[in-house]
Amino acid sequence: MVSMERPWYLRPPLNVLFELHRLERIHPWDVDVAFLLTLFLREIERRGEVDFRASGVALDSSASIHLKKSKL
Repeated sequence: MVSMERPWYLRPPLNVLFELHRLERIHPWDVDVAFLLTLFLREIERRGEVDFRASGVALDSSASIHLKKSKL
């Protein structure tokens, strides 16, 4: 039987990095990217497994947020 539970990184507060439609509506200064990435990395280390696709999305999202911050 397949679990329908959402992956751990799609739950708050990390979900802001993975729900790309939300990135367009948020004010970038309201997002603490360093905190979110630290939380993400700690959870990866705790679990002992790396999801490269999720890591790539987190990297891309955080770069987009930083770019928006620099443009403001």
